[in-house]
Amino acid sequence: MSKPPPCISKVRFGSFLAYSPRGTSAQSILSQKIMRGIKNATAGYIKYAVGRLLAEMAEGKCANRLYEVLGKDVLVVPCPRSSLLVSGAVWPPKEICDELVSLGLARESAQVLERVTAVPKSSTAAAGARPKPLDHIKSMKVVDQTDFAPERITIVDDVITRGSTLLAAASHIRHVFPAAEISVFAMVRTTGLIPEVDKILDPVIGEVFLSGVDADRKP
Repeated sequence: MSKPPPCISKVRFGSFLAYSPRGTSAQSILSQKIMRGIKNATAGYIKYAVGRLLAEMAEGKCANRLYEVLGKDVLVVPCPRSSLLVSGAVWPPKEICDELVSLGLARESAQVLERVTAVPKSSTAAAGARPKPLDHIKSMKVVDQTDFAPERITIVDDVITRGSTLLAAASHIRHVFPAAEISVFAMVRTTGLIPEVDKILDPVIGEVFLSGVDADRKP
């Protein structure tokens, strides 16, 4: 097995929706419902969310900034699940990628990355047991290279917390496509220490970066 690539220091990041993991307001509870619907690929949730994303971007609102990570010239790569992929398993990032391509927000989708060793889920692991970027890098491999040399590549996930998985995935993609513009995108981001969300539709462009041996993001 080849030596895993080093972790990159940062990558551009975009997301469309926000949710509060612990909020108790009506808006926060709705954000939790939407997050679960997307993360579990509940019928209709991903299709509706990507459709709303297209509408917001087309209208030139603040979501227009997401063209920095999406667009007709972008190759989208679904982020690997924490567990090993088995036939027929739900893979929300792949469904999001397919919808992005279907609606013209990406050029094509390619399953470039695969999880070869399962890691604990960050959402359920204790704080000290959450996988670090290097853990994710070691547990992934590149399984396919596209037939063209893409100039822009965006790795897509359903939900982002700190960004360790996406930073690791971007490290692998950077190693394989060193000349490409690499970005990451998550349909939903957690609001971290903010207890409540005042709006769910909250598109942002920021950065996921290496912080010591862990990852963090702004915003």
